[in-house]
Amino acid sequence: SSTSSHTEKHIQQKKKKMAPTQRNDSSSIIAAAILSSCTTALLSYYVHKRTIQKHTTQINEQRQAERTGRIRAEVKLRTTTKDLLLAQKKVNDSSSSSSPETETEKDKHEMTLTTIGTVTSPFTKRMGTPRQGALAPHSRAYIQLLPNVTPTQTLDGIELYSHVWIIFKFHANTDISSGSKKTKITPPRSGGIKVGMLATRSPHRINCIGLSLVNVEYLDVREKRLYVSALDLVNGTPVYDIKPVVPWDIPGHFNPSKPLKVPQWVSQDDTLSSVQFSSEAKTSLEQCILHGHLAPLYKLVRKKNLKKQKQTQSSEMKTQVQTIVNDAKEAICEVLAQDPRASNTSNVSKKRGSKKKDCGKVVLEPYKIIFCSIQIEFIVLSEEEEEEEEKDQIVYGLPASGQTYILGKSLTNKISSRRLFVVGSGAIGCEILKNLSAMMIGSTTKKGQKKSDHHNHHHHHPRGSIIVTDMDTIEKSNLSRQLLFRDADVGKFKSMAAKEALHKFNPDITIESHTSKVGDDAGGAGGGGGPF
Repeated sequence: SSTSSHTEKHIQQKKKKMAPTQRNDSSSIIAAAILSSCTTALLSYYVHKRTIQKHTTQINEQRQAERTGRIRAEVKLRTTTKDLLLAQKKVNDSSSSSSPETETEKDKHEMTLTTIGTVTSPFTKRMGTPRQGALAPHSRAYIQLLPNVTPTQTLDGIELYSHVWIIFKFHANTDISSGSKKTKITPPRSGGIKVGMLATRSPHRINCIGLSLVNVEYLDVREKRLYVSALDLVNGTPVYDIKPVVPWDIPGHFNPSKPLKVPQWVSQDDTLSSVQFSSEAKTSLEQCILHGHLAPLYKLVRKKNLKKQKQTQSSEMKTQVQTIVNDAKEAICEVLAQDPRASNTSNVSKKRGSKKKDCGKVVLEPYKIIFCSIQIEFIVLSEEEEEEEEKDQIVYGLPASGQTYILGKSLTNKISSRRLFVVGSGAIGCEILKNLSAMMIGSTTKKGQKKSDHHNHHHHHPRGSIIVTDMDTIEKSNLSRQLLFRDADVGKFKSMAAKEALHKFNPDITIESHTSKVGDDAGGAGGGGGPF
């Protein structure tokens, strides 16, 4: 029994020694498993990432290849289509030809034109370009000859002529690439009548060739420029040929029995009666010329001459500025006098006589054209509208105000010319007088009256005024509620002090003050204050 108990103790001690060893082995196994899992996950991530990158690269390469192939296919398709069209055209031409001689004759008359120069003009767009050059005699331009042209040889003697014909291309046409041309068109002056295309001066023709008559100014051999005036050519127009005008070009010059004959719609005069610049427009035009915005056609030539005195140079510069401003203004007036707005367009806002409504009021829609590099806004008025506009332009000595903007100049003139009689200038009377002054009642001046008589004698605008009467004097207690008065006014007649206060608000107001009594005390008209 003692032996068995000793054996059991030995076994228990051995188990105690083995227990920590087993626990350490378990921890090592778990750590190894975790490390193995992390390593496997990391390897899987990198493998997956490389797979995705490889797949993305393949997709991009396929996309680029497809795009390249699609572009090549489109180019090939266009080339093939073009070849087919050319072949079809040759087949049609050969089938329509009656004989080989006809085909040869047709080829013999075809020609390729060579551009000899380009036009530099103030008309940068088709809209705003004169319909005929003779209608804008103050318009300036020059033809810049190309390097393959020698002015001293090809244009020798051109300055001996007063006029030349310019053969050019309508390069600004929007239907040049279109094969179809309208057989009939509606000219601007025809009043809606359609005529044959070849019976008009329309730029939209079978061949985009134009013929223009211009004035010869001078030839600049050094710069290879032929300066002209009175033209109807858009800036950048290609020029094919220049031919001098001779007396035989004038119909009826040598044969009076065959004078010039044109349809009635061509000979009618639709020129506007007048073109007027606002004062702001005149100032802006002068500033644009001084800053070179109308160069090189309307520009100042600054001469460097040290011998001349500064005063003489300044006088010459002022004269030159005035001359250029007048020429540019006249050219703009000549363009606008032809009313460059379209007469048969579908766009109502750009049509002649177009108007729009703003808050129930008919407002003229301004139209815009480009002259050189500046934008010009204008409106076209009928005779009735012009008279009404002249009335509205007269604000008789009144400053610009919000009331004028809202009510209009005509109604403001009527308000300012009223004559009102105000009885009493107490608490209510002060408020009434202050409001009347703010409304500019009685604010017409002698200067404005003269201006009205000068503009239109049959539109009489009487001189407005306010007449106020009050027999009371100002007391100290009145200052808290009669807001026109101050401490210095205590003891004065209310009507006279009110007049002085209103002149501070509105120096142009015409007001008469009286101290007369109106009516009897029972009528209650003396102290309350109110207009009759």
